[in-house]
Amino acid sequence: MKFNYLLTSTLIGTSIAFIQPQVAQAQSPRVNQVAKEITVLVNSPNSNGSGVIIKKQGNNYTFITAAHVLAREDNYQIVSSDNQTYPIKPDSIKRIKGVQNFCPPQPECDAPTP
Repeated sequence: MKFNYLLTSTLIGTSIAFIQPQVAQAQSPRVNQVAKEITVLVNSPNSNGSGVIIKKQGNNYTFITAAHVLAREDNYQIVSSDNQTYPIKPDSIKRIKGVQNFCPPQPECDAPTP
C-alpha cells in the first residue's frame, strides 16, 4: 500500500514541477519582453558577462553588472538585445558599493536595515 501513495505523490509533484513554470511564463509575457530588452552582454577579448540597463537619458545608458565582470582593464563592449555593439570608455566605469542584506519581515530576521 505504501508504494501506491508514494507513486501518487511523486506523479503529482512531478506534474506540478513541469506545469508551474509554463503557467508563470504564460502570465508574464510583458515581463519577459522587458527583461530581454534591458539585459546586455558585456564582452571583451578576455572575458564576458552580463548586465542590466537601469537608466536611459537621451542616448546615454547606465547599466550595472557584477564587479568581477569589469575587474581588469580591457577593451569592453556592450552587446544589446538587438545585437548592436557599443564600446565602453574605460574612464566611464564607476565602481560602487551597493550590496544590501534583506530578509522577509520575520522575528528571526537579523539582516541590518539600511
